[in-house]
Amino acid sequence: MASYFAARLQVSEHELADRLSKRTFNVLETSEFGRAKRMLLKVRIKRVESFDGYCPTIPILAESSLCMILVPANKGLALVRAVKCEYERQMGKVRDRLPLHLGLVYAPRRTPIRAVLDAGRAMLNMAGSFDMAVGTGWEDWRLAAKDPSNPGKHELIFNNGIAWQMPIVAGDCSTSDKWYPRIFEGDAWTSRKGKLTDGLQVRDPKTPSNKGLKLWVRPSRFDFEFLDTTARRFDIHYDANGQRPRRKRPFYLEDLDRLERLWEYMKCLTSSQRHQVIHTIEATRETWFGQDADGQSEADEVFRQFVADTLAGAAWPKGQGWNVISEDDRKRLVEAGVSGKLTDWAELHMKIMKE
Repeated sequence: MASYFAARLQVSEHELADRLSKRTFNVLETSEFGRAKRMLLKVRIKRVESFDGYCPTIPILAESSLCMILVPANKGLALVRAVKCEYERQMGKVRDRLPLHLGLVYAPRRTPIRAVLDAGRAMLNMAGSFDMAVGTGWEDWRLAAKDPSNPGKHELIFNNGIAWQMPIVAGDCSTSDKWYPRIFEGDAWTSRKGKLTDGLQVRDPKTPSNKGLKLWVRPSRFDFEFLDTTARRFDIHYDANGQRPRRKRPFYLEDLDRLERLWEYMKCLTSSQRHQVIHTIEATRETWFGQDADGQSEADEVFRQFVADTLAGAAWPKGQGWNVISEDDRKRLVEAGVSGKLTDWAELHMKIMKE
C-alpha cells in the first residue's frame, strides 16, 4: 500500500513516511446525488513505522502437545523440514518414545475453511492407539549398524534404511548422559529392557527376521492430502496402528529427507518425462496386481526389474545420466518406485506444488 501511494506522489517510501508523520487528515464520505461530500472524522498520525515484511500465517490452535496453523501452500514443506530439524535437535535423545507427527492439508483458495479444519483434525489421529501393556503403538525395528565415532552422538542405522543421530551427552556437552538416550531392546515386547545406545547390540544379518533382538520404537510420521474436493477430507482416517488404507501412508518422518534427496535426481528429467515414468510404473502395477492392497508388487522381482529398467531408460540429460547416480541412490530410487513412495512424492511436487 505504501509503495502505491509513493508511486502516485512520485516520492520515495521514506519521504512519504516523513510527510505522513505527525500530520492531521480529514476522512471524508464521498458525495452522492443531491448531497456534497462530508467529513466523518479527523485522524492524526502520531508515527510511521516501516516493516520489512510480515509472517503470512494464521495460528488456529497451539498447545504443548499439538498445533494447527494456516500457512501458504508453497511454504508448507519448508515449515515441515524446519519443525523436523528443531524436533531432532531438542528431542533427539527420546525420539524413540516421544514421536512427532506432522500433517499437511493442501486446498484451493476457495475451499471452505471448515473442510480444511476437518481434514486437519483427522490428521491428529495419525498416532494411532497406544497401550504400554501390550505394546500397541510400538514397532519392532532391527539395528543394522551403529557408528560411535562422532563425538557427542551415536549414529544408529536400522534395517529399514532410517538413520538416527542420537545425542549422548548432557547439556554441558561434556558429561555423558546416562538417563535419556535409552531404547527398549528385546526379542519380545514382554521381555524388553531399556538400554543406553552404547549397549545396543547390532543384529547379525544372518539372523531370521522373526528371531533375535529387536528395538522397540514409536515412529514419527508425516502425511499430506490435497483437498481437490471437500469430500476428500473423509479419505483421511487412520487405523489403530496409525496407517491409512493407501499403501505406505503416512510416511516415516525420516523419509522426508530421503525422498527429497531422491526427488533432486528426478528433477533432472523434464516434466513430461517424470509424468511418463510415474504413469508407466503405476499403470503396470495396476495391470499386473490390480489394486495391490496386500503389496504383492513389492515382493515381485519381475516388477522390481521393470521399475529399474523404466528409470534407467528415461531420457536423462547429458552429464546426469542414470549411471552417474551412485549405486546406493539408484537402489533407493528403484525401491521408492516399487513401494509407491515415488508416486506419492511426485503428486506432492508436481500436482500439488505445481513444480
